[in-house]
Amino acid sequence: MAGAMLVLLAACRIQALKDLIGPEVLSAGDHLRQLLQGWQGVMGEPTSPSVDQAIRIISDADGFIQDVYRAGDSHSIRHG
Repeated sequence: MAGAMLVLLAACRIQALKDLIGPEVLSAGDHLRQLLQGWQGVMGEPTSPSVDQAIRIISDADGFIQDVYRAGDSHSIRHG
């Protein structure tokens, strides 16, 4: 899941790919975080360090994606 967020982050930085991504990308990070946190709740303590790391990566990538969309085209790489 963290890898998927990193792919989305990279795609958001390339204008040709960003044009193909819908606004749903802005809710992907929160959705994935909720899934992983729910899974951790079912599994109980102690939490998995790798799942904790995935949640951090998802959160960081989501923050960068939000920044890219707030900034508009100024953070996109154009190929032409």
